[in-house]
Amino acid sequence: MIRVDWRVGRHAADADRVQAELLPEAIAAAGTDRGSRRVAVSPSLADTRRHGVAAVTRLPAGALRVRGPGVVVPTQDLQRELQERGEGLAAQVVVLPFPAPEPLYDWDDTRAVVDVNERYHLEARPRVLAAADWERGQGLTRLLPLVRDVLHREGELVLLGALPHRERIAPLVAHLGLSESVVLLPRVSAREAAGLLHGADVFVQAEDDGFPYWLGWAAAAGLPAVALDRPAAREASGHAALMVDPTRADAFSAAVVEALTNLRVRERQIARGREASAPARLAHVANQWARFLESTFG
Repeated sequence: MIRVDWRVGRHAADADRVQAELLPEAIAAAGTDRGSRRVAVSPSLADTRRHGVAAVTRLPAGALRVRGPGVVVPTQDLQRELQERGEGLAAQVVVLPFPAPEPLYDWDDTRAVVDVNERYHLEARPRVLAAADWERGQGLTRLLPLVRDVLHREGELVLLGALPHRERIAPLVAHLGLSESVVLLPRVSAREAAGLLHGADVFVQAEDDGFPYWLGWAAAAGLPAVALDRPAAREASGHAALMVDPTRADAFSAAVVEALTNLRVRERQIARGREASAPARLAHVANQWARFLESTFG
């Protein structure tokens, strides 16, 4: 059986931490019983050492070239850059979908929705879930006008993972008179994530924050989404989300209104997202990892 030691750096992105929480146990469960072997895995190229295996879900354009199915090697330019920075690199880099927890695919599970609604006191409609890099603040600048322009102070804007930044966010929200409409959540479990996504009306990725895995999870949960037009956002959402031009000030609110009210657009997003997210199921991704690690180290 392959046992995975998933290593994340001191300043790991949220997506890296989520991988570290979800995949090791699932890979072990998917492995065979032909003996035991522990393998060190890193979620990014920069954290990888020469004998490690890197799990990359978002590739810099032109930085890597494919060698065989799912295995890539760095270009000479990238190798030179890492050498100049004194960083090692794995001999092989595995490129697999970002895992989506199984509860996301249980579209009729009302118990999870009720649980998170009660735990976090979510009541109003429409409900917009949002993810961003709360340290930088650009995403918050894009999101808060939605309460006035789209939700009309009657719905809820739920900020995923923003509670640790409450000291910075809450005074601004209070100053704008939006405290009754904005909810700050802590980091949530996979089960809670499923309940939140199944109980929302639209998901918004307001800013780059590492790999935008919440877009993939929204697609798996059948939730329409809006995101800034970025290659990673298109990839993560399975090309299902509505993409917003960041240079247009009014485009963001217009896209959220479209995702909330246009039934044809919503149905198309749901169907496309569910189809595109199927290969990202945690069990499927873990099986791919188990096969690769068995063939490499077994």
